[in-house]
Amino acid sequence: MTLEIGILFAIILLMIILLVFELLSADSIAILVMVSLILFGFVNPDEGISGLSNRATVTVLALMILSVGLESTGVINQAGRFILPLMQTREWIAIPVLMFIVGAFSAFTSTTAVVIIFMRILVELAPKLPTHLSRLLIPLSFAAIMGGSCTLLGTSTNLLISAIARDYDLAAFGIFEFSHFGLIFFGAGILYMVLFGRFLLPTRNAVDQGLTEKYGIQDFLTEVVILPDSKLVGKPIGETVFFKDDEIDLIEITRDAQPAYFPSRIQRLQSDDVLLVKGSVEKIAALRKNNGLELLPSQAVMDDSRLNTEDMTLCEVLVRPNSRLIGKSLNKMRLLKDYRAVPLAIKKHHLPIFFRLGKNKVESGDIILMEVSRANFDQFYNRPEFVVLQEHANLSGSTLKRYLASLIVLMVVLLAFFNVLPILVSALVGCVAMFITGCLDLQRAYNRVDWSVFFLLAGVIPLGIAMDNTGASQLIATTFVEQFGAVSPRMLVSMLFIITALFSAVISNNATAILLAPIAFSIAGNLDIDPRPLLLTVMFAANTSYISPIGYQTNTLIYGPGDYRFTDFVKVGGMLTLLIWGLATWLIPMFYFE
Repeated sequence: MTLEIGILFAIILLMIILLVFELLSADSIAILVMVSLILFGFVNPDEGISGLSNRATVTVLALMILSVGLESTGVINQAGRFILPLMQTREWIAIPVLMFIVGAFSAFTSTTAVVIIFMRILVELAPKLPTHLSRLLIPLSFAAIMGGSCTLLGTSTNLLISAIARDYDLAAFGIFEFSHFGLIFFGAGILYMVLFGRFLLPTRNAVDQGLTEKYGIQDFLTEVVILPDSKLVGKPIGETVFFKDDEIDLIEITRDAQPAYFPSRIQRLQSDDVLLVKGSVEKIAALRKNNGLELLPSQAVMDDSRLNTEDMTLCEVLVRPNSRLIGKSLNKMRLLKDYRAVPLAIKKHHLPIFFRLGKNKVESGDIILMEVSRANFDQFYNRPEFVVLQEHANLSGSTLKRYLASLIVLMVVLLAFFNVLPILVSALVGCVAMFITGCLDLQRAYNRVDWSVFFLLAGVIPLGIAMDNTGASQLIATTFVEQFGAVSPRMLVSMLFIITALFSAVISNNATAILLAPIAFSIAGNLDIDPRPLLLTVMFAANTSYISPIGYQTNTLIYGPGDYRFTDFVKVGGMLTLLIWGLATWLIPMFYFE
């Protein structure tokens, strides 16, 4: 092994450590890797930035824009609403129906967007459903992953592997070239979940709890009235204890029998103002004693209906994987200033935190209970850094635009399927059609696209080039052949699949594909066999990310709302991984080597 290969392996090891322990966002790590490869001379500058213009990267960006168009016009939302009557039935019927619909959409649009929309629907309607939320969200995520593996359009990993095939002078994969494998895996996954997997799913969420009960926040909410001789009278709110004490928060103010609202920090308090404050019993007692306040014998129960006013709405906010908010404190997010959004509690690692919220640094998967101004809710709802876990009716498009958006996506698929246009070109044409027809405006596309995926791909693609330039992939392939000899194609597929799946469980599926695809190609060359089935093996295995909540973004998204534990994914996803592994070991060699 040469020095440069050793340094390259050290960079890869550092990347894996950073990804596993989430010390930086995945896209930041990818850019760091890209720059390191250029600085060490493993790739030249043109190769280093080639990921930005790579066919896979640009195609993924175009497909994400199309997904935003489907989401914005309410196409996926309508499908979610359509299946709701079926979700009211027995669990063994509800789970396969949910998985089939989710998988069908995920085959042609962003898996993440599909999961977010269906998760919002399920979270909002959980109190009305007979099945616990924790028994629906894992099937939701797994179905999206399996559905995305059915077509070239389904996941960015599929497009990435196809682009790698072109780089090695192989024909790009067709849009439905591997659908027969994907559909078999998908069907087997649904049967597994109905017949076996659902019995391993946890039952943790109370089906009839409101948000205030769910967090236990009602125990810390109290109404007080300002007495005429209070020293708070005439003071701007920003100069009072409500902004100076981290353990006391002003949630709402009611003045002159008007509807409750959240005031600005420059507004002055008046006598007889009724304040809804959050704090412990001790803090409320001290506040009352030192500031001339009187407890109001509240006639309203402190539940969701009390906190949902004409001016404010109560909601949960989920911090997305790779969000720019990760590592920042709530005080630095400008949520109060920009959206009049007040954090009431934050759930970290299944435990709610009620006080000193402003100084808490958020992590991926944290859920924040917030009151948000209705006037700013549209803008707040569309922030790309987090997911608001409720539907917003005002964001659905007209029926005409839903049909137009659906026809545009169908046109993209058909143009690529009949080889009228390459998938890259047909996807770009679809984006232009979305803009021209008014199904999507450019600003919304900018705001809603998950740019972290784009830059993650752009950053890791040069890693595959560096593996070839340094001879690292050839070294690994040669060592493999020396150690295991000329193994049978079935054994090779089996070994490659399980190694790739294990990598995908701890680092991103795209990074896994970039690392292992060049190795698979080199092994095929050493054994003088067709590399195409090995690339397919890497693709399916990289997408087989069921055994942990960190390997695939959709698993991370459902982890908090489902109140899951890591072991839930190991139990439910472990058996599914073994099933798909066995099917791939049997089917892929049968179609390509026998």
